[in-house]
Amino acid sequence: MIDSSADLLLKLHSMRLIKRDRFPFWWPGYGTWSVLITAILTQQSRWRGVEQSMENLSAAGLDSCQKLASADPDVIARAISPSGLYNQKSRRIVKLFRAVTADYGSFENFARLVTREWLLEREGIWYESADSILCYACKRPVMVADRYAAKLLALLGRETDGYDETQSHLADGVKNEFNRVKKVLGLSLEATYAYFHGAIVEFMKDRKDMDIKIAGLLSD
Repeated sequence: MIDSSADLLLKLHSMRLIKRDRFPFWWPGYGTWSVLITAILTQQSRWRGVEQSMENLSAAGLDSCQKLASADPDVIARAISPSGLYNQKSRRIVKLFRAVTADYGSFENFARLVTREWLLEREGIWYESADSILCYACKRPVMVADRYAAKLLALLGRETDGYDETQSHLADGVKNEFNRVKKVLGLSLEATYAYFHGAIVEFMKDRKDMDIKIAGLLSD
């Protein structure tokens, strides 16, 4: 039975949904500046397009906060075209990295000092993107609560009212039983939240036989 989000996490973990030898905490580039870009690129886009866009940026030599802050938006737009909405996203990327370098000087300072409020003031950054950056770029103990998370909870009979309630339910349940969770996963709280979000996404992406999958989660 699933009585808490800690139970849900451990059930998902038993399914080995994340290939930890490749990306241990699911999001590629965990703990690096690249998460800032991919958090924008992934909006209304498939991950394969994001990967191609990142390869193009690397080939163009746009491989640091400083280079992106001073880059021509048209050059970025051409590189990230596989992600769609490339003109809009290129403008947002340049503005974001200019703000990062102006306010924090380096990614290391940004990761250590940035606040959720600062992120939400940036163009194109909403709750999910801000929390993804805090979780996966800054390694903060922040749970990302996307539409997959809300949908999964609803399928399990737990309706939540909006992003904040979904986030609180997932984060608090794990935090309250963290000693039990850590014995199984062996991760810090911040890494556990990163892993948990990734496991939810991987579970929900494959919609085939969802009723059977949900029954499996609810079984002892």
